[in-house]
Amino acid sequence: MGSKVVLKILSILTRILLILVIVAGSIIVGRKSYEFGYRVFAEEPMAPDAEHARKVNVQITENMSNRDIAELMVKKGLARNEVLFYVQIISSDYKNSIQPGLYVLSTDMTAGEILEIIGQKRESDGNSNNSGAADSEKKDEDNSGK
Repeated sequence: MGSKVVLKILSILTRILLILVIVAGSIIVGRKSYEFGYRVFAEEPMAPDAEHARKVNVQITENMSNRDIAELMVKKGLARNEVLFYVQIISSDYKNSIQPGLYVLSTDMTAGEILEIIGQKRESDGNSNNSGAADSEKKDEDNSGK
C-alpha cells in the first residue's frame, strides 16, 4: 500500500514538472516572438545619428531575391539581422517593387527608409544611379498636390 502512494505522488510531481516546463517554454517562446515582431516595425538604424553615419554604395541587380537583398544589407552594415530585414521587406509595401540600380544609402537610415528608397517606382529615365534624395523630394511634391 505504501508503494502505491509513492507512485501516485511521483506521478503527480511528474505532471506538475511537465506543466511547469511547458509554461516556461511558452513564456520564453512568446517573449522571443514578441521581441522579433517588435523589431520588425521599430528597429533602430545601425548608426545612432547622422554624425556617426557612413554612406554605403549598394548595387541591386535584377536577379536578386528579397533574401539576397537582406543578405546584402547585412554585409554592407545597413542591417543587423538578415532574417529580420527579410521579414521587413516582405511585410512592407515595397516587397514587389524593389528596383535594380546603384543606391547610396546611409547607416543612419531605418529599414523603412531604405525600403522606401530602393522600392520606389522610377519613371524610365535611364538613370540607375539613385541616392533616394531626388526621388523622395519628387514623391513629396506629388503628395502635396493631392
